Amino acid sequence: PKHIAIFLVKHGEWYHPSRIELELDDRRLDLVLNVALSETGRRRLADEVHCLTRLGGHPAAEYLPAVYGHGEVATASGAILPMWLGQWFGGFHEFHWADCGTGCTPGLCIWDPRTGKRLLDSNQVGPVYRQAAAILTDFFDLTTFEHIHPWHHAAGDFVVRQQRDRLD
Repeated sequence: PKHIAIFLVKHGEWYHPSRIELELDDRRLDLVLNVALSETGRRRLADEVHCLTRLGGHPAAEYLPAVYGHGEVATASGAILPMWLGQWFGGFHEFHWADCGTGCTPGLCIWDPRTGKRLLDSNQVGPVYRQAAAILTDFFDLTTFEHIHPWHHAAGDFVVRQQRDRLD
């Protein structure tokens, strides 16, 4: 690579995701590296990697990040930190129910680190939740009753991309 940049994106309850930006000869590639620092995260990471890898063959897999690899490192103090490397969904951001810093009535906010939090208008909230419900429905298996659980949109389990009036 010509250039490598690493950006710590978030301190989560289970993981600390970083975006890795690789500048290659002919293109730029963005990846996610999720590192588990908490005890809960360290216990859960292998299961989540297994689930994401297994669901990677599902017809609706485009909604999930591809897992490119996983492993662990030992710190100088001897702590073991498991991690996984995967696909970064560029332009997508977490959304949360909050006041967006407007002092107004809380609403659904997109948390965009570049432009700040922005409040979705009331006509956009329903479509975001309908799309999230459609994704969960796509993964529901009517034969085995397997489904994605647990999930919580405010934990970053769902992300949204806003391009003008379009939400994905």
